Parts: sequence; C-alpha cells; structure tokens
Amino acid sequence: MASVQKSHEERAQSAAQKAAETKEAAAEKARGAMDAAAEKAREAREAAAEKAEGANEEEEEDVMLRVKAADQMTGQAFNDVGPMGGEGTGMPRRRRSSG
Repeated sequence: MASVQKSHEERAQSAAQKAAETKEAAAEKARGAMDAAAEKAREAREAAAEKAEGANEEEEEDVMLRVKAADQMTGQAFNDVGPMGGEGTGMPRRRRSSG
C-alpha cells in the first residue's frame, strides 16, 4: 500500500510540475504576442508621422507650383525685374546735354 501511495504522490508532483511548465509556456507566448503588438503599433506610429511629414512638404510644393502657374498665365513671374531700362538694366536713356 505504501508503494501505491508513493506512486500517487509522484504522479501528483509530476502533474503539478507539468501544469507549471504549461503555465510558464503560455505566459511566455502571451509576452511574445504583446511584444509583437507593441512593435507593430510603434511602426504604425512612425509610418504615420513620416507620411504626415511628407504630405506637408508635398502640399508646400503643390502651392508653389500653383502660384507659379497662375503667375505664368497672367504674364508675371517670381523673378520679375520690372520694366527694362530702369535702374541700370537694358538700354540707358539719353541725357540731354546742356550747352
């Protein structure tokens, strides 16, 4: 009878050990899943920040191109120097000589 009782205790200890190992394996798997989810969320935030930053630059460039196109349609440009002949550009005006 003592051997039956001892065998029963050994089986109980073995089952408890196996349950503890299973519990630890499940906890480790859950930690891995949580780490993967956190990494994916971090990558999504970084991608959204990069997209927002790139969209701002594209928007500025789009505005500049639209303004330039409007100026070209009206015959003006960003580097409009004004009428030729003034302020040292173009042909100089003749001065009348006194005398």
